[in-house]
Amino acid sequence: MPNYTLSMRQVAKPIDVHNQYSETKVISVEQSSFEDEYIKIRWTFDFKFINVVIRNKSDHTIEIPWDRAVYINQNGICSRLVNSEIKYSETNNIHIPSYIPKGATKVEYLTLANGIYYDEGWQVNNILPAFSSDHEIRQSRIIGKNLTVVLPVVIEGVLNEYTFTFNITDVTIK
Repeated sequence: MPNYTLSMRQVAKPIDVHNQYSETKVISVEQSSFEDEYIKIRWTFDFKFINVVIRNKSDHTIEIPWDRAVYINQNGICSRLVNSEIKYSETNNIHIPSYIPKGATKVEYLTLANGIYYDEGWQVNNILPAFSSDHEIRQSRIIGKNLTVVLPVVIEGVLNEYTFTFNITDVTIK
């Protein structure tokens, strides 16, 4: 199994969280976490799941409408994300939003809705390619490509899209 090194490169977020259609501000970052006045969020990736820890820093409950969360892979293909509260057999149904009260933290394990299938039990496809050699890694030209997660966050009743872009900085075989 390969070992991936990813680095969050930028976050695009609304300038005015009280206006759904406000201009977007792009912030350069070089770590796996992001913090503003409303949320603190930390990301980690493995082969089947994206692990996210979201802390509500605001004075109000925030909502994460999972039906609007999207993953865009290294080839620009987007997929709906499924959070850990949904049963695999119900991935095509409406997903219940998560509510995070002020000061609280939510831990989620996300995977691709179209990556869940039944074959003598529920299975989950890999999110990241499972290379078996350095040669495959070089041929794929995956190093330097980006992955993106669009995470909707409802703040004080207004939908805000946070767009997190990650760069694949290295891939090695364990």
